[in-house]
Amino acid sequence: MPEKTPAKVLPIADILRDLAVLRASDTEIPEALLKSNVSPSGTSIVAKSVANSYEYTRASRIAIKLHDSGKVDSEGGKIDRLRSKLEELSEVLVSQDWFRSYLKILTNA
Repeated sequence: MPEKTPAKVLPIADILRDLAVLRASDTEIPEALLKSNVSPSGTSIVAKSVANSYEYTRASRIAIKLHDSGKVDSEGGKIDRLRSKLEELSEVLVSQDWFRSYLKILTNA
């Protein structure tokens, strides 16, 4: 038969101090226990924490999958090429006399 390990005894000084604090605060122990586990909306704080943890994990996994897929780099390259083409087009249009006249009309309107 295995030997039973002795239970650890809590320090009496700490227990007495904690009880004195509770007594001085005029708080009932059952009320303190209920307040610490339930939020004002009636939902358990632990349940909210677990739900937040699951949401964070889900969002993290999505971000990691997106990063590992290479789609972000691919789309970034497309955006850079498009930006380059638009800058070239803008330079060509600004160099045209008719376009400069059109811009003046727009800015004076």
